[in-house]
Amino acid sequence: MVQEALLTVPEVADRLRTTRETVRRWLRQGRLQGIRLGGTRLGYRIPAGEVERLLEAPSREGSVAREDVMARAAAFMQVTARDVAANGTAAGILLGVCRAMAHVLQADCVFVAFLQGDLLSPAPVCYCQPPHRCLPAGRPTLTLGAFPCLREALEQRRPVFVGERPEDPEREAILLAQFPFRPRVTLAVPLMAGDEVLAVLLCAWKEPLEEVQKKAAGGPVGRSPPR
Repeated sequence: MVQEALLTVPEVADRLRTTRETVRRWLRQGRLQGIRLGGTRLGYRIPAGEVERLLEAPSREGSVAREDVMARAAAFMQVTARDVAANGTAAGILLGVCRAMAHVLQADCVFVAFLQGDLLSPAPVCYCQPPHRCLPAGRPTLTLGAFPCLREALEQRRPVFVGERPEDPEREAILLAQFPFRPRVTLAVPLMAGDEVLAVLLCAWKEPLEEVQKKAAGGPVGRSPPR
């Protein structure tokens, strides 16, 4: 019986063309399965089959879940653009938009970051389920140049998944730190008024999308529809 090869974190990072810190984060999140030999001193060992699994095309189940979320987010953008153009961007309106987006996408947290030139400034508007204190003091302004995924979402005016390309892990950590928990999935959705891009809605999930959809299909998931 041939034993499957075990790879180190640097070896996996080289094969996946990403950073070592990204590999370690995927291990902590469960996206990659690994074992520790002799505790923390020797670090992780990852079966070669795990790397091959990530290199293969996404599972049909995960792919369908992503396509469904993208389609619902794109449809929501059109409805919201009309509402915001008619009613403005008062805090109550934006909170309603965040709450509706969380319900439509079954997201755990949604907040608004306004577009100001090449900067995104988080607004004091956030909706989380269950409730969190999700706007800590001192939340930094985000520079679009540091986050190609956000620039892509705003320039192309379409939803874009965040954190799925080999970016600087420190910059990615800044973005993910905006949430009151560590997201498993993050989606950037442009907030528009008519044809004008005003801001971005950042949506986060605690679990993989396929798991969220399974729970939703099986019954209530603890979210109330917007009033």
